[in-house]
Amino acid sequence: MVNLGILTSGAADMVLASVLSSIDRGIVKNVIPKIVVSTNPSIESLKIASEKFGLPTYTIPDTIDKSNRLSYDTEIIRVLEENKVTPDAGPVCLIGFRRILGPNFVKLFWMRTMNIHPSLLPSFPGLFAYKQAIKHGVKVTGVTVHFVDKKVDEGTIIAQSCLALLENDTETSLLARLLEKTCHLYPYCINLFSQGRLRVSGRKVLICE
Repeated sequence: MVNLGILTSGAADMVLASVLSSIDRGIVKNVIPKIVVSTNPSIESLKIASEKFGLPTYTIPDTIDKSNRLSYDTEIIRVLEENKVTPDAGPVCLIGFRRILGPNFVKLFWMRTMNIHPSLLPSFPGLFAYKQAIKHGVKVTGVTVHFVDKKVDEGTIIAQSCLALLENDTETSLLARLLEKTCHLYPYCINLFSQGRLRVSGRKVLICE
């Protein structure tokens, strides 16, 4: 069994609900959600976690030590470890988390911190990737689950799911379809992690039987 910690800012409530529901229904196995940590005390994700799934939640406001990444990350690590999410006990999943984690956090949870991104990385890193895809007129985009490293959106890719752009796609419609894809891909990747089926070889993540 592995203990799961979730970091969120509330930008992907549907994905958080999908991950926790997949664990609750046994689709994702050998995972015990322990804590949901948020940068915002009033987001829907915290209500979903506490009221629907009975999980403890904790808020570290983004206004606290906003310029001091080390101090903020130290507080996140403290909360995670107090809830038994440690580097040897489980992964940390970012779900709509809007802060950049510092090198100390990344080093401590190396290859144990996962993130989602609404594009086929390395295309369209950074904010509003779905807007970038429409602006550039690409025919195919998608979502990526990757391990977090010291550079933004450059971590080793675990899995991707493709999505064709429609001629009438708007930013709103494309984002909705990307979130739906993510609701399937993220639980799949967490399940692979919990079963010990992910092996990193250089820039590649190999899925073992």
